[in-house]
Amino acid sequence: MRSARFFAVPYRLIPPRLEPGIYVCKIWTQRVSFAKLLTDFMFYTIDVFEMGDRVSDGWQAVSGLVAALLGTCKLYRKHK
Repeated sequence: MRSARFFAVPYRLIPPRLEPGIYVCKIWTQRVSFAKLLTDFMFYTIDVFEMGDRVSDGWQAVSGLVAALLGTCKLYRKHK
């Protein structure tokens, strides 16, 4: 049986204690950034691979609109 010290986490790997509001805001920003990345990926995939004839034009328009709204939301929250 291994000792408890073997399973101890080095103190550098433990995130610093933040106020709950700051931590929640950072997690929210990361999720919005990931969603924006996915919608940008969808938009540019349709554009680069010229999938306009196989995919409805609405998909590209909606993904571009959502990416723009998420980017605007990030900027608004950053400068709020």
